[in-house]
Amino acid sequence: MVKIRLARFGSKRNPIYRIAVADAKSPRDGRAIEYIGRYNPQTNPSLIEIDADRAKHWLANGAQPTEQARRLLQKSGVIWAWRDGCVDGPRGRARRRARALRAPRAPARLRA
Repeated sequence: MVKIRLARFGSKRNPIYRIAVADAKSPRDGRAIEYIGRYNPQTNPSLIEIDADRAKHWLANGAQPTEQARRLLQKSGVIWAWRDGCVDGPRGRARRRARALRAPRAPARLRA
């Protein structure tokens, strides 16, 4: 299984992370298939740089993000684009949901 996760770089007490696409069995800082971004939690505000096209590519091909990687992808707006199929973000999702609710529903069938 392929995972999107953080790989720690930087020196002692100076964490800087790369957002890596790697096999689930490889070690945290081991060989990655591809690096798609970086995250520096020490700056104010935190630096989050993600290649959205590559992230969408890997998500569409079945890569599973870890919890922290998922949060970073949500903050950068990639998860919304991947899950909803557009780049509108939560508002586009709300519009589609409202449209779906307005559509007439077929009556429920009762079984005897």
